[in-house]
Amino acid sequence: MSKIAHYLESTCFQEWGYKGDDAPRTRPDMPLLDLRSIVTTTVILATIQRGLAAFVARQGKSTIAKSLLKVHASIYSCICLCLVFTSLVPESKWPTWIAGNLPDAGYIYHYSKFYEYTDVVLVTLLGYEMDWHWGFHHPTTPYLTYARCVICPDGGSWRIFAAMNSFHHWLMYAAFAGYTFGRPYMGYTGLSQLTVGVIIEVYRGYLKFAQGGGLQEIWPHGVAGTLLFIYWVFFVRMWVQHATKSSSEGKEAKGQEKEQVGEQKEE
Repeated sequence: MSKIAHYLESTCFQEWGYKGDDAPRTRPDMPLLDLRSIVTTTVILATIQRGLAAFVARQGKSTIAKSLLKVHASIYSCICLCLVFTSLVPESKWPTWIAGNLPDAGYIYHYSKFYEYTDVVLVTLLGYEMDWHWGFHHPTTPYLTYARCVICPDGGSWRIFAAMNSFHHWLMYAAFAGYTFGRPYMGYTGLSQLTVGVIIEVYRGYLKFAQGGGLQEIWPHGVAGTLLFIYWVFFVRMWVQHATKSSSEGKEAKGQEKEQVGEQKEE
């Protein structure tokens, strides 16, 4: 573990501007970079979701939401693939025309999580109930990115998880759009990115604590690590349920096949 951490700090983190300190970050004059505005979006999202759920219960599911979801998934899958590269490639190596017109990678990744709110709206219009994983994950990821990309970028230590998370979402949203090439790997990419994220937050938080860091320096890692661990628990729960369901369906199909063979023999 210590060798991996030393490698990251001596290579990747230095390339991304890591200097071993945690100086306050100067935030540009852009929206959704303060806690109050993020809380406001959460309240608005929850209100819209409850309103749409009530509407669907009375009027039935939307007929165009499925098509809209495919379009949305196709767009976001492309965005996530771009996020993989913006997370891994330092801004100093971006083409001038991109670097001059976009905020830095941390803010881009932070803003991408608000776009995921669209999932909640479209899935609700399709008549599905929000499970614990989606219902907790989507409204809270902006707080994760606020803590680690806005308040405490920590010299770029957030980038490893962000790249893995974006890669997983590229596969997942491509599958939602009908391109299933990554579906067999989504369970592994989902679990690995959350596991790595938790390890990074625990390590960075512990390192700052061991060096005498105060609560102001440590709390972003605590918030991020806690959220990622909750996501991890929900993801494992969902994965186990899916595997159990697939197994039971497979056994049921085999049982029906045996019955059909038996009936054919009797005839």
